[in-house]
Amino acid sequence: MAVHPGQVRGVEWWRRGLHIHFYERNAPIANGVADPNELDNPSAPWYILNGAGGHYDGIDTYDEPLPDYVRFIQDTTYGWSRLTFHNCTHMTHEFIVSGNGTVMDTATLYKNHTCGMKPSNYTGTNSTTPISDENGSSALKASSALLVVVVATVLMLSM
Repeated sequence: MAVHPGQVRGVEWWRRGLHIHFYERNAPIANGVADPNELDNPSAPWYILNGAGGHYDGIDTYDEPLPDYVRFIQDTTYGWSRLTFHNCTHMTHEFIVSGNGTVMDTATLYKNHTCGMKPSNYTGTNSTTPISDENGSSALKASSALLVVVVATVLMLSM
């Protein structure tokens, strides 16, 4: 069975725009199966596909049976994604409707991380910049950010 490269490298969250014009939020998935922990410290990467930013001929319609791992799909309006990193263990993703700014979908990922520590494989000598949380704490360091975020955005320009 093929293993997604993100699983090998420890990717915990994956957001990408692609040449499909709708929004889809999935459960964390490994080998096509939803992680039983859902967003509560999953071992599989979390996939969010947002192609609903805009398109010259409108939003695409999702007209196939939904896989079991799909948790939310939206193919009626344009929108964008907002990420909120609450601390080193919690991140919230929101789908925001472009026309009026309302939140149409929201989900929060929890990952059990040790906060404020450099990764065990850290070999750099550069200092890190503190990141403050809601209470003004600077204990969080950039080198121990919430997630390894892989953003693969495909931009296609057509004339």
